[in-house]
Amino acid sequence: SSYLSLFLFLFSNTILASSLHSCTTTNGISQINRRRRHRFVMSFAMSGEYGRIRPPLPPVTHSQLDAEGGRVRYVSLSLSSSDTFAISRKQWWRRVATTSSYSLLSQFFFSLSPTVASPVLLPDVGEIEASIPSESDWPVDIPFDVATRRRRRSAGTSFARLDESPDAVFYSAPRFGEHVDTDCIRRMNEYFVTEVLRKGDDVLDLGASWTSHLGPADDVSGKPAVQLGRVAGLGMNAEEMKKNVALKEYVVFDLNADVDALDGGSLRLPYDDKSFDVVLCQLSIDYFVYPLEVIAEVGRVLRPGGRIHIVFSNRLFIEKAVGIWTGADDVDHAYTVGAYINYAGGKLFSDLRAIDLSKRKGRRNDGPITGDPLYAVTAIKK
Repeated sequence: SSYLSLFLFLFSNTILASSLHSCTTTNGISQINRRRRHRFVMSFAMSGEYGRIRPPLPPVTHSQLDAEGGRVRYVSLSLSSSDTFAISRKQWWRRVATTSSYSLLSQFFFSLSPTVASPVLLPDVGEIEASIPSESDWPVDIPFDVATRRRRRSAGTSFARLDESPDAVFYSAPRFGEHVDTDCIRRMNEYFVTEVLRKGDDVLDLGASWTSHLGPADDVSGKPAVQLGRVAGLGMNAEEMKKNVALKEYVVFDLNADVDALDGGSLRLPYDDKSFDVVLCQLSIDYFVYPLEVIAEVGRVLRPGGRIHIVFSNRLFIEKAVGIWTGADDVDHAYTVGAYINYAGGKLFSDLRAIDLSKRKGRRNDGPITGDPLYAVTAIKK
């Protein structure tokens, strides 16, 4: 039975890897090449179009480094139509079978290796912090295709999802479980209590659920450890937010709603200008289809000097996560969230930075990450 379980685990991971759609990824040269050295990659990646195969990316060289930043920031995994070629049905299935075999073999060898706990590439110490460029080093052009409610998304774009059904259906049933492990929750609580919240702060929990993680690290009640002012929750399920003891008010609001469901055809959060001192977004940013619009609205409802804290891990509902997220690693994720904040609403924020909150081995917390990783990207409203 153990061999059968191993086979089913590897097979399910292979199918999942094969199903992920193309996206645009960002990365530094060391990350890209290290990923290619330390694990097998699929020889050919399927695009969303039947009968077409994209060739694999070549190793990144120093000649491809960005002239200003000194790092490769964008490597497109979605090649133009001139870079693809048509193949027969028989050839297509042969390539899929070959790809699946390589993936199974790679995961099998990783499971036997005593030095590698998982085929998932986690960042080294300092890589998350280094993922955010200085304000002057951000490119002029946004490094991904921007989805807006006035310009509909299409399959294969950065913000397409495997499950494009309405989010109201997916989140209709309440979920009262945590998405990350206990140590990760403890670190998130500790970060909010010791580094983020101040007495009297008015707080908005964006993407709120049944807990806002505002209590002491070892307190499971969810009651805020700091005496706060207004604590508002904006989420998708009323039953979940009703159980959240930290919230003093809440509203059901779909941030991914299409233009037809919104008055005036544009997003507007149901709060007045300059209403909050802190906006928190916990383990939700990977599901935002219109992140630039959302962050621009966060800038509107924050007071000058207010802070935004976007916290994320590598756990997710794969069917609802956007393509730019599912095809990238954690360094990519930090850079992507930083880009959301940088390009939203015309430079609304300053002091943009990323923080690695993960638990690591070693006395100095400087070894490999253990358990679920945890990161934060934060900025201050100008």
